[in-house]
Amino acid sequence: CIVGELEPNTRKCSEFANIIKVLEITFGMALNGFIVTANLIWWWKSRNVQTLDLIILNLGLARLIHLIITSIHKSPLFTNMLLHNMEYSLEIFLFAISCIYNYNLWMGALLCIFYCLKITNYSHRLFTYLKLNIQRLVPGLLVTSLATWFVCSLPYGWFVYDTETINSTNVTGGFYEQRIVVNYFNLLIIFIGGSALPLFLFCSAFSLLIRSLWSHSQHMKGMSCGFRPPQRDAHINAIKNILSFIFLYLVSFASSALLRSKNKVCEVLCTIGVLAYPSLHSVVLIWSHRRLKHLIWRAIHWAMGKQIQIDSYARMHLLSQC
Repeated sequence: CIVGELEPNTRKCSEFANIIKVLEITFGMALNGFIVTANLIWWWKSRNVQTLDLIILNLGLARLIHLIITSIHKSPLFTNMLLHNMEYSLEIFLFAISCIYNYNLWMGALLCIFYCLKITNYSHRLFTYLKLNIQRLVPGLLVTSLATWFVCSLPYGWFVYDTETINSTNVTGGFYEQRIVVNYFNLLIIFIGGSALPLFLFCSAFSLLIRSLWSHSQHMKGMSCGFRPPQRDAHINAIKNILSFIFLYLVSFASSALLRSKNKVCEVLCTIGVLAYPSLHSVVLIWSHRRLKHLIWRAIHWAMGKQIQIDSYARMHLLSQC
């Protein structure tokens, strides 16, 4: 009786988790598709792209591909691929998802470094060089990031996951099946090794921004003068962006680690947390970008205006029939 009562609850949790996955993937793909499309249109119209827009374009594209690969992983197409060739299909998928995940992390680190260089002012020679040449260095940093995440992603398919064949009937000549075996120790070591440098750059940019904000505020207090609003707002907005990025990334990482929990409630919450990073941070990214925020408000107003026109037309049509 207890098993019979638990099965409906388990089924409901699984259905709820699937609904959340679909909603988060759809929402994230729409937002990141908007970011990529808007930046490509601006690039095509002006025949030039600003450094910030180039970084955001690559970040949005990485997240869009990440969500597309995730949706393929949950589809019957991937299940069919596993049935025909489990080991080969698994290696391709793990390499692709780890590649795009690492590239996503590197693009976020590069965006935080860009905020730090543009907003803060330090007299160190290296900092001054980077600040003056950031526009010229970004394309090279993008290529370096591509090479780095490619190298960091290779061990996933070799040392983390494997397949083993077992006798499913426990008799000689019975049916055999393949199952996936995960080496969690190797997974942890490789993941920490690939994420250490980008996270270090995150924390460095964040600490430099905090220090710059503190020194400026102390300087203005000593002069008995108010803090200049544009400079203060720039510091605070950049700090908010970095904090939201780090917070959502840590939520996603913790959710990934706990995703195989046997507790169905924990599994549902972890499912929400894994996809929160590529979806919800795009909202922060759009809201902090003046042109993207203006464009999405125009799109919302246009859609609402169209809906009002459709409702008015339907109402007039009903009145004419009466």
